[in-house]
Amino acid sequence: MSVIIFDFDFTLADSLVVGLDAYYKAASILNSKKISEKDFDSIRNNSLSENIKYLQLNKFSVFLALAIAKYFFAKNSNQVNIYPEIVDQIKILKQKGYQLRVLSSNKVSTIKKVLANQNLLKYFDSIDSSPSLTKKHKKLIKIIGKYDLQRHNMIYVGDEDRDIIASKKVGIKVVAVSWGIGTREKLEQYKPNLIVDNRNELAKSLDKVSVLPKEL
Repeated sequence: MSVIIFDFDFTLADSLVVGLDAYYKAASILNSKKISEKDFDSIRNNSLSENIKYLQLNKFSVFLALAIAKYFFAKNSNQVNIYPEIVDQIKILKQKGYQLRVLSSNKVSTIKKVLANQNLLKYFDSIDSSPSLTKKHKKLIKIIGKYDLQRHNMIYVGDEDRDIIASKKVGIKVVAVSWGIGTREKLEQYKPNLIVDNRNELAKSLDKVSVLPKEL
C-alpha cells in the first residue's frame, strides 16, 4: 500500500487565522509589509518568490520572519483545527492500510500538538519538518532513507507550487489540493498528478493516484 506524505498547514489544518496573526506579529517586529485575509486572497496566484517580494522581505529576513511566525503560531496552536472533512478522510485512509506521514515547514512539536488535540496523532507513522521554504526535496530524500521508503510507492499531498516542484525533483507522485495557498489555476501550471478540489474526495482521489505507474 502507498505511503502518503502530507503537508500540514492549509492541507490538513485550517491555519489561516492563526497563521496570519503570527505573520502580522513577525512583520511588526521586522517592520515589513503586513498581510490581511483580503491580501491573502489576492496573492494566492503568486509564486513563492513573488510573494516574498510582495511582503518586502529579502533572503535573510524571510527566514527570520518564518522563525518568528512559527513561534507565535506555536503559542496559539490550540486554536488550529484539522478541517472536519479531513478528519474523516484521515481515518478512511488509515483503514485502507495507507502509511500516513507529515512533512511540513512548521515545527514538529506544533504539528504533534494540533493532531493530539484532535486525537489524530495515532494515525500518523511519522512527523518531520523541513525548515527551508525552497529545499523540501532534500528533506524528502532524507525521509526516503530514514524510513526505507520506495519512491514508486509514495504520494506527496500539498497546497503550493513548491510542493509539486519538490516532489517532481525527487521523482514521486504528487497530489495538489486547491483549498490552500495555491489556486487551482496556479497549481495546474506545475502539472501535479491530480488536483483535488473537494476535501470529502481526498481518499478516493488518492486511491486513483496510488495505482498510477510512476510520477508524471
